[in-house]
Amino acid sequence: MAALPLTITTAGLAALINAQNTGASAVVIDSIGLSPTQIAVTADTAVIPGEVKRLAAVAGQVVSDDTIHVSVYDQTTDTYSVRTLAVYLSDGTLFAAYSQAALIAEKAGPSMVLLDADIRLSSAIADNIEFSGGGWVNPPATEGVAGVLRLATAAGAGGGGNHSRP
Repeated sequence: MAALPLTITTAGLAALINAQNTGASAVVIDSIGLSPTQIAVTADTAVIPGEVKRLAAVAGQVVSDDTIHVSVYDQTTDTYSVRTLAVYLSDGTLFAAYSQAALIAEKAGPSMVLLDADIRLSSAIADNIEFSGGGWVNPPATEGVAGVLRLATAAGAGGGGNHSRP
């Protein structure tokens, strides 16, 4: 599946800006809302209509200075379809959202849903974002972050000092 371009809301961006307007403040991504309803997401979106599920215990990791990786899962027996995803902060602010006409996911009662997303920010403020925790995270691999695989620089691989990287 191709990357989903989440739109960071005006309220989400405002939560990241410190009171002095001189930099960023810390925020906590706390939950992911799911809706079967397609909407036109804009920076002004404040509410996701038809939200049927809010998944808490969001796991995540800063991948680079402008990218965060977010993971959340649902092991309940609930059934639902997903066309819209909403990322919420711990104070209830809608941080970012994405919507499309085609189904993103559909959950049957005995199945589990696992959602993973990389969110790229327009500036280097990812270190100010934290996560409520409580889940599995599998970020994209970089030279500094172990993910699905682990990458090394040419010098690091050639030096042979780290035997966990062939």
